[in-house]
Amino acid sequence: MPPEAGAAEAESLSGAARRQYNRRLRREARQAEQAARRRRGLAARIFGIAVLVAAVGTAAWLVKDPIIESYQRQPISADASSTGATGQRQAGFPGQQFPDQGRAHIKRNDPRPTYNTTPPTSGPHWDDWPPYGIYDRPIADEHQVHHLEHGGIMVQYSCPSGCPELVEQLSSVVRRYRFKVILAPYDSPSMPARIALTAWTRLDAFDEFDENRILDFIEAYRNKGPESFPDSEADIKR
Repeated sequence: MPPEAGAAEAESLSGAARRQYNRRLRREARQAEQAARRRRGLAARIFGIAVLVAAVGTAAWLVKDPIIESYQRQPISADASSTGATGQRQAGFPGQQFPDQGRAHIKRNDPRPTYNTTPPTSGPHWDDWPPYGIYDRPIADEHQVHHLEHGGIMVQYSCPSGCPELVEQLSSVVRRYRFKVILAPYDSPSMPARIALTAWTRLDAFDEFDENRILDFIEAYRNKGPESFPDSEADIKR
């Protein structure tokens, strides 16, 4: 009702009717204010719920990703590899974690990078990557690092005098994985042990074949590299 109409109506009323009329106006004003408060409260609750859902979703994603979680957890010990780099061990995560040396691409004729682990676990690498499978020749450091970037796993061995039994044992494990796992010899004398498992920023090295240890490493880090890369039949070694 326009104010002028309300004032005119009020003037035409008797004293008792005017008081009743004023009470009705005050009641309607209170009801309008209460309705406005309810609308404001509802909008605030909807906004708060949306913020909470987004926060919970982000936290759940962080917790579920073992690589991200590994950076959040306090290391329980630190060891030095034969290369002099320092790795950290975390409870519940296989192997050691080493500093990330980046993901730069280099050309095949560029100077060789200096990696902080042997075999390498991150750093500059070639544009292409090796097919998945079993090799009887070493794979260049710059080549295998790109494989790790895609979430791949390298299983490598160092046997200058030959170790056919070990090679067959390792092959029997690697054959279980069609994608993202490579077995190859490693020809550097600085490899810390006969067997080395590598993933992006991760290394586990030991001398005696341990099937469960290898499987634990593969299951923990396969497809957990910094670059998401789909499995493809085209990337399998022929």
